[in-house]
Amino acid sequence: MAKTAKFIIGSLVVVAAAGAGLHFLAPVYTENNLRSALTNPQSMIRGEFTNFQMSLFKGTMSGDNVKIVSMDGAVYSAQHVDITGIDWLAVYGFNPSHDALAQGMTLGNATIEVNGRKISFDQARLAGVSADPTNWLPDTFAAADITSPGLTQTFEDQTSTIEDIHIQDIAADHIGGITTGAWSYDAGPDQGNARIAQSIFANCAGPMPLLQQLDNSDFNWNSAESCKNMALADLTMSLPDHSAISAAGILVDGLTTQSIETTSVNGLKIRLPKNGGALTIGRIELGGFDQAINPDLIPAPGEKFDIDQWLAAFESVKIDKLELSDQLYTLPEAEIRWDHLAIHKLAHNVIGEFSSGGLSVHGSNVAQTLKIGLDQATLRDVDLANIGTVLRQFQGVTASTPEEQLAEMQDKTLGEVGFPFNPPVLSTYLLTGIELGITGSETFHLTLDELGGALGDVGPAREDGPQVARAASSHIGGFSIDIPDEISTDPRVTSMLGVERFDQVTLDIDAHQRWNAENGEFQYGVDELTVHDFGTVKFSVTLAGLTSDVIGQLQDIPLIDAKQRIGKIFSQSALLKDASLEISGENLMPTVWKIAAATSGVPADQLQLTAGMVVVQAQQQYGKTGQLGASLGQLANWLAAPHRLKITLSPPKPVAFGPLMKAQKPPTPPVLAETFGLKILANDEVGK
Repeated sequence: MAKTAKFIIGSLVVVAAAGAGLHFLAPVYTENNLRSALTNPQSMIRGEFTNFQMSLFKGTMSGDNVKIVSMDGAVYSAQHVDITGIDWLAVYGFNPSHDALAQGMTLGNATIEVNGRKISFDQARLAGVSADPTNWLPDTFAAADITSPGLTQTFEDQTSTIEDIHIQDIAADHIGGITTGAWSYDAGPDQGNARIAQSIFANCAGPMPLLQQLDNSDFNWNSAESCKNMALADLTMSLPDHSAISAAGILVDGLTTQSIETTSVNGLKIRLPKNGGALTIGRIELGGFDQAINPDLIPAPGEKFDIDQWLAAFESVKIDKLELSDQLYTLPEAEIRWDHLAIHKLAHNVIGEFSSGGLSVHGSNVAQTLKIGLDQATLRDVDLANIGTVLRQFQGVTASTPEEQLAEMQDKTLGEVGFPFNPPVLSTYLLTGIELGITGSETFHLTLDELGGALGDVGPAREDGPQVARAASSHIGGFSIDIPDEISTDPRVTSMLGVERFDQVTLDIDAHQRWNAENGEFQYGVDELTVHDFGTVKFSVTLAGLTSDVIGQLQDIPLIDAKQRIGKIFSQSALLKDASLEISGENLMPTVWKIAAATSGVPADQLQLTAGMVVVQAQQQYGKTGQLGASLGQLANWLAAPHRLKITLSPPKPVAFGPLMKAQKPPTPPVLAETFGLKILANDEVGK
């Protein structure tokens, strides 16, 4: 650093001369030393200037046509530089612990050129200017405050302007804060443009890192530096395809290279290209966002969709909260309103909770109209990886009919498509206020008050097998279908059902299944199947002998062979432990008789009488005592007055189906009744 030493020694002479009243020599000596330093081939900075003016007593210095070139090729220039309040002791090295150089600096017609990018401004005022006087490198300069009426930036075909700039605490490695007036950005011919009415930034990276990452063709957001806090007002963007994006306001807090503490967007509007429609979102809130995405894993545009690749790319993403409210999607033939959508606690491809409220879809074309509604929905522990496992089995299936789809999937096994147990794609779900309506050449209307369920007891069904939900439950409440007018008023239908108008059917269904991996018992039950105004059916069955090995055999069956092999495995291994069937309702059996009468041509009362006679004949044949006889008596009472019926099978020990099916001589009904523990109760006897 011979240059620096020479400059400092020479400067000591200047200060001594000033103290002796020779201050009129200082400007000449300082100018000569500056020119020498800026033109020395060994110097770490190069430069030039004209019309140098200096006053030791006034603490001022000025120059014209100033140009500084740093080692990295950045060029700093100004038509005029005026510096006031200079600390000469710091400048000449008498105060090495103090790097404050001047109280103020004014730049006129200044430019910064870096890697083809040019930033220019008519005027800039700096306050609290400092630098390291041991080397005077540009990256050691700092300022407490910078103001400018505006600047213009150009890069290739891109141009941007920023008005009313105020920068605080600026140094090479950080910028404390930035406030601006209006921004405008033009990306060049056929590239689009953007506007921002006002912006605020705080806790930012240094100016050079911010500029350099813009020029980096290998941009990686995991290392990109920006500002920790920012606010943008009235943002608009227009693209060449006539699409547009605007937002009333954007707030970001706690932004780092990999995370965001909180962010919100208000009044987002998107116009799709080619008159494709529009989207508005009243508010978006994001909190606790963290990621370490590898950009190389993200599929390129046009690349074939691969669910595994997407899951691998975004596995590191974590989100505490993502909420969207007041959404409106306007498409050429549809309108979608969505009051609320939220995702909470996303981590490792699992969503802790997904919720939705106030979703409605209205569509129409020349032929028909469509209406879809969903009041509320809540899904918990949604496992995206397991959903991907399910989707993967159907990826590439293009056929429209079940037969053709089965042919395309013939190499898949039952286990791969979720039989007999589904992958644990979620833990619980509840949807309320579901509606689907179609009007036109064909009219259809469906409503569903509640749809819910749960998947539990997660574990493998076989050794080293994938995780499955070994227990499941489901609930359907108020499932209603409107009957078309041509059917609801058809005399054959109304007389068959005994009503003046059959315009709606409503169902409630509750069901469950569970498998015990330790003892091999499998239970399936329809806890309730209620047809409003008609009756209720309940059913349950428990099978034993379905060990992990048997479940493994079922899972290994190819889809193409399912019909033949499922029955064979059940007959070989399954044992009936218990079963029950319960029927109740004043109108259920009368309706069944009427429907049977309409299809057979035999009057309903005659069918009911015939069924009763068959049971009485069976009593006469097998007797009225014993399990069979007593049960037949109860069945006869129910056929005469069909209010409530319960049939149970409770064998003393589990019964194997195989031997019964293969027996050369079928067991007699009394033997079967004893073997299976048959018991029938009717009407008031049920529940005693």
